[in-house]
Amino acid sequence: MAQGTAVDRMRCSYKKATIIMCTINVVAALYILHNLFHPLYQQQSALGGNNYDGDLSAGKYSPEKLKRIKEAQEARLAVEPLELMKRVKEIQLEADLELSRDKEAKAARQRVASELAQRLKELKEINNQINQQALDVWRRKKLEEAKRREEAAKATHKEDLGAVSKVGSR
Repeated sequence: MAQGTAVDRMRCSYKKATIIMCTINVVAALYILHNLFHPLYQQQSALGGNNYDGDLSAGKYSPEKLKRIKEAQEARLAVEPLELMKRVKEIQLEADLELSRDKEAKAARQRVASELAQRLKELKEINNQINQQALDVWRRKKLEEAKRREEAAKATHKEDLGAVSKVGSR
């Protein structure tokens, strides 16, 4: 019976096996991350950490290496296209001025278009009033003509009735 309990202790359950495997995986992942980022930390410490301000007299470099570093910095500065950078800034300023001019011109065109639209509306209203007055005059004339024709027709009708009554009395 004593051996049965010892054997039971030696057995590994699925839960214990899972915990052991997860622990091994975490340790392996930490080891890999350490090896990946360790060279980066070494390079930064060789340059004096993150606060490298261009001061090369820190004593960490040999005079020969300092000379090469200074020459490299001078070469970089000499190669920089300062004229080109100045010209790019000038072009950007010109483009900004052109944009502002375009916006002003567009606003002026919009203002003129708005004024023209307002004038056209006013002219249309005036034209409508004139047309309405002319229409009223034309209607009055037509009514007067129609009244004259009606009166003429009545007069003609009376004459015809008078003529018929004279013919009928003979």
